Amino acid sequence: MRKTKIRQVYRKTLPVPVRDFLWRFRKYLSYWGKGKYKPEKTLRLEIHLADHCNLNCANCSHFSPVADEYYLDIESYKNDCARISGLGLDRIGGIRLMGGEPLLHPQLIEILKISRQFFNGDNYVEIVTNGILLPKQSAEFWQVCKENRIRVFISKYPIKLDMELIEKTAKQFSVDIILSDKESDWRVKPLDLTGSQNKKRSFILCNEGEKCIQLEEGKLFTCAQTAYIRHFNKYFGTNLEVTEDDYISVYEKHTIDEILRFLSKPKPFCRYCIIGYGGGKFCRPWEMSHKSITEWT
Repeated sequence: MRKTKIRQVYRKTLPVPVRDFLWRFRKYLSYWGKGKYKPEKTLRLEIHLADHCNLNCANCSHFSPVADEYYLDIESYKNDCARISGLGLDRIGGIRLMGGEPLLHPQLIEILKISRQFFNGDNYVEIVTNGILLPKQSAEFWQVCKENRIRVFISKYPIKLDMELIEKTAKQFSVDIILSDKESDWRVKPLDLTGSQNKKRSFILCNEGEKCIQLEEGKLFTCAQTAYIRHFNKYFGTNLEVTEDDYISVYEKHTIDEILRFLSKPKPFCRYCIIGYGGGKFCRPWEMSHKSITEWT
């Protein structure tokens, strides 16, 4: 037990790129050494509250710049939460409420309450935002975050934020604020429109697969690209195919272990992703999107 704790603390002190490399290296050893993929022990979920965004980022992996306006349906989300929590709270690591930009949702406060209602154990609940709308949030928003133990994670972009006001308000309501240490350069995973990539290689090298599980209308996807490719297809008139083998429904009669095993393996959609050894093909500086297909290919 002591060695495990030391190892966990040690990993947390490592830079994010190093942790990503070690995580992918473990996946390599697991597959090439044993001929199988080692599933995660817990399920960590990401949920879009809105597909669109108020920050127009080039090559956004969630395709928000070209997405239609969409808000999470509360009743559907409530049903999904009830089903997933019933699989066993001890196997649910936590959930991240994101997008797009989650603060755009008109029923945000109700969603925060629902999230903690069903994930009421030691699971973390985190809202991931670009921070632009945080200074405009009501006292009720901050109070609900406090009462429901919801932390606020601010993604770091080269934009001006009134962090002094945000931190002051968060401190006033005793809400945890986390500012990401992500660099302004983005690791890009270009899409191969021909779908001719090696899906096993892409999955193993990917810095999102199995770590960024998307819950979308009762279905679990291994990454955002698969879950939201419909926006790319609609805007650019392409046909990158998502099959029934790319996702698993939470309403099918599966145990949590069966779900984790399914998510730990390459999916057919992985053949569309060009992945380099750093988790992406190359890095690009952050910039505003011009909604050109070349941003994603």
